[in-house]
Amino acid sequence: MKRNTKVKQDNLAEIEDLRARLEEAEDALRAIRNGEVDALVIPRPQGDEIFELKGAEYLYRVFVDTMNEGAATLTSEGTILYCNNRLAGMLNTSPDRVVGSSIYQFIPAAERSGFESAVRKSEREDSKIEISLKSEDQGLMPVHLSLNAFRGQDLPAICMVAMDLTERKRAEERISLYQRQLRALASELALAEERERRRLAAELHDRIGQTLALAKMRLSGLLKSTSCPGLAPPLAEITQMIDTAIQDTHSLIFEISPPVLYQVGFEAAVEWLAEHFQEQYGIRMDLKIGTKRKTLGGDLRIVLFQAIRELLVNVIKHAKASRARILVRSIRNNLQIVVQDDGLGFAPDEHQGTTRGFGLFNIRERLHHLGAQIRIESSPGKGTKATLIIPREIQCEAAKKEEDGDKNSTGG
Repeated sequence: MKRNTKVKQDNLAEIEDLRARLEEAEDALRAIRNGEVDALVIPRPQGDEIFELKGAEYLYRVFVDTMNEGAATLTSEGTILYCNNRLAGMLNTSPDRVVGSSIYQFIPAAERSGFESAVRKSEREDSKIEISLKSEDQGLMPVHLSLNAFRGQDLPAICMVAMDLTERKRAEERISLYQRQLRALASELALAEERERRRLAAELHDRIGQTLALAKMRLSGLLKSTSCPGLAPPLAEITQMIDTAIQDTHSLIFEISPPVLYQVGFEAAVEWLAEHFQEQYGIRMDLKIGTKRKTLGGDLRIVLFQAIRELLVNVIKHAKASRARILVRSIRNNLQIVVQDDGLGFAPDEHQGTTRGFGLFNIRERLHHLGAQIRIESSPGKGTKATLIIPREIQCEAAKKEEDGDKNSTGG
Protein backbone atom coordinates (compact mmCIF):
# COMPACT_ATOMS: atom_id res chain seq x y z
CA MET A 1 0.00 0.00 0.00
CA LYS A 2 2.83 2.34 0.94
CA ARG A 3 4.50 1.47 -2.30
CA ASN A 4 1.42 2.47 -4.33
CA THR A 5 1.22 5.70 -2.43
CA LYS A 6 4.86 6.47 -3.24
CA VAL A 7 4.33 5.71 -6.94
CA LYS A 8 1.31 7.95 -6.92
CA GLN A 9 3.24 10.74 -5.24
CA ASP A 10 6.11 10.35 -7.74
CA ASN A 11 3.67 10.54 -10.65
CA LEU A 12 2.02 13.62 -9.19
CA ALA A 13 5.42 15.25 -8.73
CA GLU A 14 6.40 14.42 -12.29
CA ILE A 15 3.10 15.82 -13.57
CA GLU A 16 3.60 18.96 -11.53
CA ASP A 17 7.12 19.33 -12.95
CA LEU A 18 5.84 18.88 -16.47
CA ARG A 19 3.06 21.40 -15.79
CA ALA A 20 5.60 23.94 -14.54
CA ARG A 21 7.86 23.40 -17.53
CA LEU A 22 4.85 23.70 -19.88
CA GLU A 23 3.78 26.94 -18.22
CA GLU A 24 7.33 28.23 -18.52
CA ALA A 25 7.43 27.32 -22.22
CA GLU A 26 4.04 28.91 -22.79
CA ASP A 27 5.19 32.09 -21.05
CA ALA A 28 8.30 32.14 -23.23
CA LEU A 29 6.29 31.61 -26.38
CA ARG A 30 3.83 34.31 -25.32
CA ALA A 31 6.69 36.72 -24.72
CA ILE A 32 8.19 35.89 -28.10
CA ARG A 33 4.88 36.43 -29.86
CA ASN A 34 4.31 39.72 -28.08
CA GLY A 35 7.73 41.01 -29.06
CA GLU A 36 9.01 40.96 -25.46
CA VAL A 37 11.84 38.64 -26.49
CA ASP A 38 13.83 38.93 -29.74
CA ALA A 39 13.07 35.44 -30.94
CA LEU A 40 10.63 33.57 -33.12
CA VAL A 41 9.21 30.05 -33.18
CA ILE A 42 9.47 28.62 -36.70
CA PRO A 43 7.55 25.49 -37.77
CA ARG A 44 9.99 23.12 -39.49
CA PRO A 45 9.50 19.58 -40.86
CA GLN A 46 11.60 18.20 -37.99
CA GLY A 47 9.71 20.22 -35.35
CA ASP A 48 9.47 23.79 -34.10
CA GLU A 49 12.69 25.79 -33.86
CA ILE A 50 13.32 29.03 -31.98
CA PHE A 51 15.28 31.73 -33.78
CA GLU A 52 16.80 34.40 -31.52
CA LEU A 53 18.47 37.77 -32.07
CA LYS A 54 21.24 38.60 -29.65
CA GLY A 55 24.05 41.05 -29.11
CA ALA A 56 25.50 42.43 -32.35
CA GLU A 57 22.56 41.00 -34.26
CA TYR A 58 20.25 43.14 -32.16
CA LEU A 59 22.31 46.26 -32.91
CA TYR A 60 22.22 45.38 -36.60
CA ARG A 61 18.44 45.11 -36.41
CA VAL A 62 18.26 48.59 -34.88
CA PHE A 63 20.25 49.87 -37.87
CA VAL A 64 18.01 48.06 -40.35
CA ASP A 65 14.92 49.47 -38.65
CA THR A 66 16.03 52.99 -39.62
CA MET A 67 16.48 52.20 -43.34
CA ASN A 68 14.38 53.94 -45.99
CA GLU A 69 13.95 50.60 -47.75
CA GLY A 70 11.86 47.75 -46.49
CA ALA A 71 13.88 44.83 -45.14
CA ALA A 72 12.98 41.32 -44.07
CA THR A 73 14.50 37.97 -43.30
CA LEU A 74 12.66 34.92 -44.64
CA THR A 75 12.95 31.18 -44.38
CA SER A 76 13.20 29.30 -47.66
CA GLU A 77 9.51 28.41 -47.21
CA GLY A 78 8.60 32.11 -47.03
CA THR A 79 8.00 32.55 -43.29
CA ILE A 80 8.96 36.07 -42.24
CA LEU A 81 11.52 35.89 -39.41
CA TYR A 82 11.94 39.62 -39.16
CA CYS A 83 10.78 42.79 -40.88
CA ASN A 84 11.70 46.41 -40.28
CA ASN A 85 9.29 49.26 -39.70
CA ARG A 86 9.58 50.48 -43.28
CA LEU A 87 8.42 47.16 -44.74
CA ALA A 88 5.57 46.99 -42.25
CA GLY A 89 4.59 50.50 -43.33
CA MET A 90 4.62 49.40 -46.97
CA LEU A 91 2.19 46.64 -45.99
CA ASN A 92 0.08 49.12 -44.01
CA THR A 93 0.41 47.17 -40.78
CA SER A 94 2.75 46.74 -37.81
CA PRO A 95 5.88 44.56 -37.61
CA ASP A 96 4.37 42.22 -35.00
CA ARG A 97 1.52 41.39 -37.42
CA VAL A 98 4.01 40.64 -40.21
CA VAL A 99 6.61 38.57 -38.33
CA GLY A 100 5.68 34.90 -38.30
CA SER A 101 3.36 35.15 -41.29
CA SER A 102 4.08 33.99 -44.83
CA ILE A 103 5.48 36.45 -47.36
CA TYR A 104 3.16 34.90 -49.93
CA GLN A 105 0.07 36.38 -48.30
CA PHE A 106 1.48 39.79 -49.29
CA ILE A 107 2.11 38.85 -52.93
CA PRO A 108 -0.70 38.77 -55.53
CA ALA A 109 -1.43 35.25 -56.80
CA ALA A 110 -0.48 36.15 -60.38
CA GLU A 111 3.04 37.15 -59.27
CA ARG A 112 3.85 34.33 -56.83
CA SER A 113 5.48 32.01 -59.35
CA GLY A 114 7.88 34.76 -60.39
CA PHE A 115 8.75 35.42 -56.75
CA GLU A 116 9.30 31.69 -56.13
CA SER A 117 11.74 31.60 -59.06
CA ALA A 118 13.58 34.61 -57.62
CA VAL A 119 13.81 32.88 -54.21
CA ARG A 120 15.25 29.72 -55.77
CA LYS A 121 17.75 31.80 -57.71
CA SER A 122 18.77 33.65 -54.54
CA GLU A 123 20.02 30.37 -53.06
CA ARG A 124 22.74 30.38 -55.75
CA GLU A 125 23.32 34.10 -56.39
CA ASP A 126 21.87 37.52 -55.72
CA SER A 127 18.40 37.78 -57.23
CA LYS A 128 16.32 40.79 -58.21
CA ILE A 129 12.70 41.11 -59.29
CA GLU A 130 10.02 43.77 -59.69
CA ILE A 131 6.64 42.75 -58.29
CA SER A 132 3.75 44.22 -56.30
CA LEU A 133 3.25 43.86 -52.55
CA LYS A 134 -0.32 43.59 -51.31
CA SER A 135 -1.11 45.43 -48.08
CA GLU A 136 -3.71 44.42 -45.53
CA ASP A 137 -6.21 46.81 -47.11
CA GLN A 138 -5.61 45.05 -50.47
CA GLY A 139 -3.74 48.01 -51.93
CA LEU A 140 -0.86 47.23 -54.29
CA MET A 141 2.59 48.81 -54.14
CA PRO A 142 5.16 48.25 -56.94
CA VAL A 143 8.52 47.30 -55.45
CA HIS A 144 11.99 46.23 -56.50
CA LEU A 145 13.13 43.24 -54.44
CA SER A 146 16.76 42.20 -53.85
CA LEU A 147 17.13 38.70 -52.45
CA ASN A 148 20.21 36.84 -51.27
CA ALA A 149 20.76 33.76 -49.15
CA PHE A 150 22.24 34.00 -45.67
CA ARG A 151 23.32 30.96 -43.68
CA GLY A 152 23.67 31.78 -40.01
CA GLN A 153 24.31 29.49 -37.09
CA ASP A 154 20.67 29.17 -36.13
CA LEU A 155 18.64 28.95 -39.32
CA PRO A 156 19.27 29.27 -43.06
CA ALA A 157 17.52 32.45 -44.21
CA ILE A 158 16.97 34.78 -47.14
CA CYS A 159 17.62 38.49 -46.78
CA MET A 160 15.15 40.64 -48.69
CA VAL A 161 15.33 44.38 -49.36
CA ALA A 162 12.27 46.11 -50.89
CA MET A 163 12.49 49.47 -52.66
CA ASP A 164 9.25 51.38 -53.19
CA LEU A 165 8.80 52.07 -56.92
CA THR A 166 5.58 54.05 -56.62
CA GLU A 167 7.11 57.41 -57.47
CA ARG A 168 9.22 55.93 -60.25
CA LYS A 169 6.18 54.24 -61.77
CA ARG A 170 4.23 57.49 -61.55
CA ALA A 171 7.11 59.29 -63.25
CA GLU A 172 7.20 56.61 -65.96
CA GLU A 173 3.44 56.98 -66.46
CA ARG A 174 3.82 60.75 -66.74
CA ILE A 175 6.65 60.35 -69.25
CA SER A 176 4.57 57.83 -71.20
CA LEU A 177 1.65 60.28 -71.20
CA TYR A 178 3.90 63.11 -72.40
CA GLN A 179 5.28 60.85 -75.13
CA ARG A 180 1.78 59.98 -76.32
CA GLN A 181 0.84 63.65 -76.30
CA LEU A 182 3.99 64.56 -78.24
CA ARG A 183 3.30 61.81 -80.78
CA ALA A 184 -0.25 63.06 -81.19
CA LEU A 185 1.03 66.62 -81.58
CA ALA A 186 3.73 65.58 -84.07
CA SER A 187 1.16 63.61 -86.07
CA GLU A 188 -1.29 66.50 -86.05
CA LEU A 189 1.46 68.93 -87.11
CA ALA A 190 2.44 66.62 -89.97
CA LEU A 191 -1.17 66.32 -91.10
CA ALA A 192 -1.64 70.08 -90.75
CA GLU A 193 1.47 70.56 -92.88
CA GLU A 194 0.07 68.23 -95.52
CA ARG A 195 -3.28 70.04 -95.47
CA GLU A 196 -1.45 73.32 -95.97
CA ARG A 197 0.60 71.80 -98.77
CA ARG A 198 -2.58 70.61 -100.44
CA ARG A 199 -4.14 74.07 -100.06
CA LEU A 200 -1.07 75.77 -101.57
CA ALA A 201 -1.00 73.26 -104.43
CA ALA A 202 -4.68 73.96 -105.12
CA GLU A 203 -4.01 77.72 -105.04
CA LEU A 204 -1.11 77.32 -107.47
CA HIS A 205 -3.26 75.27 -109.81
CA ASP A 206 -6.46 77.31 -109.62
CA ARG A 207 -4.94 80.79 -109.65
CA ILE A 208 -1.41 80.91 -111.02
CA GLY A 209 -1.73 77.84 -113.21
CA GLN A 210 -5.04 78.95 -114.69
CA THR A 211 -3.77 82.51 -115.20
CA LEU A 212 -0.70 81.26 -117.03
CA ALA A 213 -2.81 78.95 -119.17
CA LEU A 214 -5.14 81.82 -120.08
CA ALA A 215 -2.18 84.11 -120.86
CA LYS A 216 -0.73 81.45 -123.17
CA MET A 217 -4.05 81.09 -125.01
CA ARG A 218 -4.30 84.83 -125.59
CA LEU A 219 -0.70 85.14 -126.73
CA SER A 220 -1.18 82.24 -129.11
CA GLY A 221 -4.28 83.96 -130.55
CA LEU A 222 -2.42 87.26 -130.80
CA LEU A 223 0.51 85.51 -132.52
CA LYS A 224 -1.82 84.05 -135.13
CA SER A 225 -3.69 87.29 -135.78
CA THR A 226 -0.82 89.76 -135.78
CA SER A 227 -0.07 91.42 -139.08
CA CYS A 228 3.21 92.86 -137.88
CA PRO A 229 6.13 90.58 -138.77
CA GLY A 230 8.35 92.19 -136.12
CA LEU A 231 6.05 91.09 -133.27
CA ALA A 232 6.03 87.39 -134.12
CA PRO A 233 9.48 86.44 -132.71
CA PRO A 234 9.05 88.18 -129.31
CA LEU A 235 5.48 86.85 -129.00
CA ALA A 236 6.73 83.32 -129.71
CA GLU A 237 9.51 83.77 -127.13
CA ILE A 238 7.04 84.98 -124.50
CA THR A 239 4.77 82.02 -125.29
CA GLN A 240 7.71 79.66 -124.74
CA MET A 241 8.51 81.35 -121.42
CA ILE A 242 4.90 80.93 -120.32
CA ASP A 243 5.09 77.24 -121.34
CA THR A 244 8.15 76.85 -119.10
CA ALA A 245 6.36 78.62 -116.24
CA ILE A 246 3.35 76.31 -116.66
CA GLN A 247 5.61 73.24 -116.56
CA ASP A 248 7.48 74.56 -113.51
CA THR A 249 4.19 75.31 -111.76
CA HIS A 250 2.93 71.83 -112.58
CA SER A 251 6.13 70.26 -111.15
CA LEU A 252 5.94 72.48 -108.08
CA ILE A 253 2.31 71.46 -107.47
CA PHE A 254 3.33 67.79 -107.53
CA GLU A 255 6.30 68.38 -105.24
CA ILE A 256 4.22 70.30 -102.72
CA SER A 257 1.31 67.84 -102.68
CA PRO A 258 0.78 65.42 -105.56
CA PRO A 259 -2.91 65.44 -106.58
CA VAL A 260 -2.55 61.81 -107.63
CA LEU A 261 -2.37 60.84 -103.92
CA TYR A 262 -5.95 62.05 -103.44
CA GLN A 263 -7.39 61.59 -106.92
CA VAL A 264 -6.06 58.15 -107.88
CA GLY A 265 -4.67 56.48 -104.75
CA PHE A 266 -1.66 55.50 -102.70
CA GLU A 267 -0.01 53.08 -105.14
CA ALA A 268 -0.24 55.58 -108.03
CA ALA A 269 1.29 58.25 -105.81
CA VAL A 270 4.20 55.93 -104.93
CA GLU A 271 4.74 55.23 -108.65
CA TRP A 272 4.85 58.97 -109.34
CA LEU A 273 7.28 59.46 -106.43
CA ALA A 274 9.67 56.81 -107.79
CA GLU A 275 9.56 58.34 -111.29
CA HIS A 276 10.06 61.86 -109.88
CA PHE A 277 13.17 60.91 -107.88
CA GLN A 278 14.64 59.02 -110.82
CA GLU A 279 14.14 61.94 -113.20
CA GLN A 280 15.08 64.65 -110.70
CA TYR A 281 18.16 63.06 -109.11
CA GLY A 282 19.33 60.46 -111.61
CA ILE A 283 19.10 57.53 -109.18
CA ARG A 284 17.82 54.25 -110.56
CA MET A 285 14.50 53.39 -108.92
CA ASP A 286 13.09 49.86 -108.82
CA LEU A 287 9.43 49.68 -107.86
CA LYS A 288 7.40 46.58 -107.12
CA ILE A 289 3.83 46.77 -105.86
CA GLY A 290 2.76 43.26 -104.93
CA THR A 291 -0.61 44.24 -103.51
CA LYS A 292 -3.34 46.63 -104.51
CA ARG A 293 -5.19 48.22 -101.64
CA LYS A 294 -8.77 49.20 -102.33
CA THR A 295 -8.38 52.02 -99.85
CA LEU A 296 -6.07 53.42 -97.24
CA GLY A 297 -7.55 55.90 -94.79
CA GLY A 298 -6.69 59.53 -95.47
CA ASP A 299 -4.41 60.15 -92.47
CA LEU A 300 -2.64 56.79 -92.85
CA ARG A 301 -2.21 57.31 -96.61
CA ILE A 302 -0.65 60.74 -96.03
CA VAL A 303 1.71 59.56 -93.28
CA LEU A 304 2.91 56.58 -95.33
CA PHE A 305 3.50 58.73 -98.40
CA GLN A 306 5.40 61.29 -96.31
CA ALA A 307 7.47 58.51 -94.73
CA ILE A 308 8.49 57.09 -98.13
CA ARG A 309 9.34 60.57 -99.40
CA GLU A 310 11.43 61.32 -96.27
CA LEU A 311 13.28 58.00 -96.64
CA LEU A 312 14.05 58.74 -100.30
CA VAL A 313 15.26 62.23 -99.37
CA ASN A 314 17.64 60.57 -96.88
CA VAL A 315 18.88 58.29 -99.66
CA ILE A 316 19.66 61.29 -101.88
CA LYS A 317 21.20 63.45 -99.13
CA HIS A 318 23.21 60.88 -97.17
CA ALA A 319 23.52 57.47 -98.84
CA LYS A 320 25.31 58.37 -102.11
CA ALA A 321 23.44 55.42 -103.60
CA SER A 322 23.20 54.58 -107.29
CA ARG A 323 20.10 52.48 -106.87
CA ALA A 324 17.06 52.37 -104.62
CA ARG A 325 14.13 50.01 -104.36
CA ILE A 326 10.54 50.43 -103.16
CA LEU A 327 8.56 47.29 -102.38
CA VAL A 328 4.89 47.31 -101.34
CA ARG A 329 3.59 43.92 -100.24
CA SER A 330 1.14 42.16 -97.93
CA ILE A 331 2.38 39.57 -95.44
CA ARG A 332 -0.20 37.84 -93.22
CA ASN A 333 -2.63 40.71 -93.85
CA ASN A 334 -0.05 43.25 -92.66
CA LEU A 335 0.97 45.88 -95.17
CA GLN A 336 4.76 46.15 -95.53
CA ILE A 337 6.59 48.91 -97.37
CA VAL A 338 10.33 48.47 -97.92
CA VAL A 339 12.66 51.27 -98.99
CA GLN A 340 16.18 49.98 -99.64
CA ASP A 341 19.36 51.46 -101.14
CA ASP A 342 22.87 50.30 -102.07
CA GLY A 343 24.56 53.32 -100.51
CA LEU A 344 27.07 53.93 -97.76
CA GLY A 345 24.93 52.66 -94.91
CA PHE A 346 25.42 53.79 -91.34
CA ALA A 347 25.48 52.68 -87.71
CA PRO A 348 21.97 53.60 -86.44
CA ASP A 349 23.13 54.28 -82.85
CA GLU A 350 25.72 56.80 -84.02
CA HIS A 351 23.24 58.98 -85.92
CA GLN A 352 20.83 59.83 -83.11
CA GLY A 353 20.53 63.60 -82.89
CA THR A 354 21.76 64.18 -86.46
CA THR A 355 19.53 65.40 -89.29
CA ARG A 356 19.22 61.83 -90.54
CA GLY A 357 18.52 60.57 -87.01
CA PHE A 358 15.87 63.23 -86.46
CA GLY A 359 14.19 62.39 -89.77
CA LEU A 360 13.99 58.71 -88.83
CA PHE A 361 12.83 59.60 -85.33
CA ASN A 362 10.09 61.81 -86.79
CA ILE A 363 8.91 59.00 -89.06
CA ARG A 364 8.99 56.48 -86.20
CA GLU A 365 6.96 58.70 -83.86
CA ARG A 366 4.28 59.47 -86.45
CA LEU A 367 3.92 55.79 -87.38
CA HIS A 368 3.86 54.75 -83.73
CA HIS A 369 1.04 57.20 -83.06
CA LEU A 370 -1.05 55.47 -85.73
CA GLY A 371 -0.17 51.98 -84.44
CA ALA A 372 2.38 51.20 -87.17
CA GLN A 373 6.15 50.80 -86.87
CA ILE A 374 9.40 51.14 -88.77
CA ARG A 375 12.41 48.82 -88.63
CA ILE A 376 15.82 50.09 -89.78
CA GLU A 377 18.59 47.71 -90.87
CA SER A 378 21.92 49.28 -91.82
CA SER A 379 25.65 49.01 -91.35
CA PRO A 380 28.55 50.99 -92.83
CA GLY A 381 29.24 50.04 -96.46
CA LYS A 382 26.20 47.76 -96.78
CA GLY A 383 23.34 50.12 -97.59
CA THR A 384 20.15 50.69 -95.65
CA LYS A 385 16.83 48.90 -95.53
CA ALA A 386 13.78 50.53 -93.92
CA THR A 387 10.64 48.44 -93.44
CA LEU A 388 7.31 50.04 -92.56
CA ILE A 389 4.84 47.60 -90.97
CA ILE A 390 1.15 48.48 -90.85
CA PRO A 391 -1.10 45.90 -89.11
CA ARG A 392 -4.39 45.02 -90.78
CA GLU A 393 -6.49 46.41 -87.92
CA ILE A 394 -4.79 49.80 -88.32
CA GLN A 395 -5.65 49.83 -92.02
CA CYS A 396 -9.28 48.92 -91.28
CA GLU A 397 -9.53 51.57 -88.56
CA ALA A 398 -8.12 54.28 -90.85
CA ALA A 399 -10.44 53.27 -93.71
CA LYS A 400 -13.49 53.31 -91.41
CA LYS A 401 -12.51 56.71 -90.05
CA GLU A 402 -12.30 58.11 -93.59
CA GLU A 403 -15.62 56.47 -94.53
CA ASP A 404 -17.33 57.98 -91.48
CA GLY A 405 -15.84 61.37 -92.36
CA ASP A 406 -17.19 61.13 -95.91
CA LYS A 407 -20.66 60.28 -94.59
CA ASN A 408 -20.60 63.23 -92.20
CA SER A 409 -19.43 65.63 -94.90
CA THR A 410 -22.24 64.57 -97.26
CA GLY A 411 -24.87 64.52 -94.54
CA GLY A 412 -25.38 60.80 -94.99
